[in-house]
Amino acid sequence: MAKRGTPSAVASGKINVRIEVQRANRLPKRAEITPSIRPAGGRRQQPPSALRPFVEVSFQREQQRTEVVEGTDPQWNETLTFPLLSESGDFTPTGLQKIDDLIYFNIFDEVQVDLLIDERKRETNIHQRLERHWLGSFSLPFQTLYSRAQVSGTFQLRVPLVLLGYVPYEPGESVLPWWLQRESQRLGKPCLTVDILLEPRLAQMPSIHLTFETNEDRRLLRASKQWSASLRDKFPGRDNWVTVVNLNGETVFLTRYISSQLPPHQVWQQDASRLVTVKHLERVAHFVSMIPFIPDATAFSGTCDLWATSEEFLQMLSGDEEEHAVLLCNYFLAMNQHAYVVIGNAIPEGDTAFVMVSSTNDAGTAEYELWKPATGEHFNQQDPLCPLQDVYFVFDSSNIWANIQYESRTSQISFDFSSTWKWRPFFSTSFPAPPLPSVQTRSITYKPTADEFRQRLEVFLENRLRDELMGWRETQVTRWNRYCNRALKELLPRFEASPYKVPESTNNEHLSTILKSYTMAGFPLHMPFTDTSSVVEALHSTGIHLTDDPRVEFALAVYVHAYPNEVVSLWVYAATVYRRK
Repeated sequence: MAKRGTPSAVASGKINVRIEVQRANRLPKRAEITPSIRPAGGRRQQPPSALRPFVEVSFQREQQRTEVVEGTDPQWNETLTFPLLSESGDFTPTGLQKIDDLIYFNIFDEVQVDLLIDERKRETNIHQRLERHWLGSFSLPFQTLYSRAQVSGTFQLRVPLVLLGYVPYEPGESVLPWWLQRESQRLGKPCLTVDILLEPRLAQMPSIHLTFETNEDRRLLRASKQWSASLRDKFPGRDNWVTVVNLNGETVFLTRYISSQLPPHQVWQQDASRLVTVKHLERVAHFVSMIPFIPDATAFSGTCDLWATSEEFLQMLSGDEEEHAVLLCNYFLAMNQHAYVVIGNAIPEGDTAFVMVSSTNDAGTAEYELWKPATGEHFNQQDPLCPLQDVYFVFDSSNIWANIQYESRTSQISFDFSSTWKWRPFFSTSFPAPPLPSVQTRSITYKPTADEFRQRLEVFLENRLRDELMGWRETQVTRWNRYCNRALKELLPRFEASPYKVPESTNNEHLSTILKSYTMAGFPLHMPFTDTSSVVEALHSTGIHLTDDPRVEFALAVYVHAYPNEVVSLWVYAATVYRRK
């Protein structure tokens, strides 16, 4: 475990981000078995079919990587150190809060490619070349590390729906010790364990408390200050607040933002059965996650964060965790779900907002599902990979409940709001809620997106990405396989129809004819569309262009699915293609 730094004024500006890359679990394995190669002397090498993963970490334009370790459950235990850079060398709390860089973690498989055609020359000619195949990634905002000084844990990797040339990990194949193997199987999904430390610990920006204009009742505001202050004294590590600032700079009571609002009919319509399934909820969450995410401005403290209504959010087409959470909660309420907004701390985001849906199982026991609005993912309360680590408070349209349990970890707390020794409500019998009309419109006005806009964006991005990829390979010839381009293009609308889980057979069956003549390695990338540079960077970070085999061909396809208000779901399928010998 990395050693903690000590508090310091950091006059010298020598600050490091130290990253211990420990291990990965449940990485995919290669789909095809390649015969082993016997070098001079006849000694057997490790079969090329064994996974050879390494981790590449990028921060502030610097890249470092681990060594290669074989297997689907690799252990590295390597430490990488990055110097922290700040604009104009300003390492004061004000200057540090302006650093908006991300720490990127990418896992690659190092593939040994056999170049030899004539076996008689194997002992005299160089016959192997190394390639890297991207397997997955995750990123951590520097501001999360700055606020916590140390971030440790196991993080779920963001992996594509399909990895051409690979198949998912299967339990029982691990070579880990039994205790780590049991942990790997418990986590269930590809993940990376790291320990990230800021050395030395840095001073934090003091909280800023400002007063804004308001139309709220003075008695309500006095009670909110007293409630928050009493909780802050008992639980200094938990943020509890009951008012926010709207786009007009006015203080508004928090519960006014929650109100039932129907999603676009293209996303969900109630049928005669009135049955709402998990797939229906996932489709609505997918739509919300495709609205571009813009982090809180670092110039403001948390109490000065501006909150937009759902209508304003969809007009601006950008917002942070709170806007996404409020919109998703309101949609779920319209779908007759018991939904709440949860404020807490998540890894890797830091302070954040989730949506919680409560239900009762067949045994009559309450169950809680936590939805991450910015990605559309959802997790059971007991899921060890749930990013929401700590719960501060929960609210809906009727009340706000502060967590007063000794434990704040999501998996360990009770969500029984009727228990006053576990949750402190803002409104109670001694202080009943006054009428608080919602600031939301009763129904959201959705504007259809012109198909011409969708088509033009799709063509533009496809041409731009192909030009960029050829530019990254400026010293080599880049050949495009049009046959594979068309095949990948036909697949992408199917992925949009099921964005969270596409059966592997769907991909393989569609490409079966091509795979008889070619070997392919590649993946679909999925993201909201914010700007062109973000799309270009996402493709570049996979390293798909880093092959110097003169036989390689490339395939690339872009699909844009447009929702109302020009909300865009963007898919990019990229692959390397080799003709079979």
